[in-house]
Amino acid sequence: MMYEYDGWMTVEDERRLLFWMSCGMILSGLVLFPILLIIPAPYGRYSSSSWGRLMDSRYACFMQELPSLLVPVVLWLCSITPAMLPNKLLLAAFIVHYVHR
Repeated sequence: MMYEYDGWMTVEDERRLLFWMSCGMILSGLVLFPILLIIPAPYGRYSSSSWGRLMDSRYACFMQELPSLLVPVVLWLCSITPAMLPNKLLLAAFIVHYVHR
């Protein structure tokens, strides 16, 4: 087993975390698939207030896209190791591209 330390967690810990997160995603899909075959979930123009508060579509789109911008920004700001310069440059290029579009 490899027990390298990358500054936050060991490689083995990261693999274990990824495994259990993957299991959670698969389990949620297996549980929700048959439920959504029975219960209609309105979406888009078919949405209704019976499923909860309705939200302006521009605000909803902004909220949906926000993590795609915030996660790379936080990762870029939190990486302090100079050896990670190529990673920081790649993240910076992604952030500039994402803000531009």
